[in-house]
Order: sequence, then structure tokens, then C-alpha cells
Amino acid sequence: MEVTLENSQYTRYLSEFAELNENLGRFEYTFTTPLREETSLKFLLGATGEVLGAHDVVIDNVELK
Repeated sequence: MEVTLENSQYTRYLSEFAELNENLGRFEYTFTTPLREETSLKFLLGATGEVLGAHDVVIDNVELK
């Protein structure tokens, strides 16, 4: 899964890959944006490698500071 933080012009302030598996994991990233910049946090879940078949992805307790 790719995690991105970008503005409306698609300038990325964060672009990281989180390796997902059957175990729960915690991921933490550091980023900097200009003051008063409106951004979007995105979790890109498209296929990036081996096709896994049907599966669930749970995203919980997201905190953006």
C-alpha cells in the first residue's frame, strides 16, 4: 500500500510504501508541508506486485499532526 500526502497540484509531501501482511503493523512517517497548505492523505490500494486474491485491509487509528 502506498501512503501519500499531496496538495491539489499533486505536489507530494509524503510518498511511502507500507508492506502489508497478515500481521497487524504500526507505521509512522514524518513530513513537512508549507503553512496553510490544503493537502489530501491517500492510501493507494491498487495492485503493485503479486495478485493476492480476495482480502481485507483495515486502516485504523490514523493520526495526522
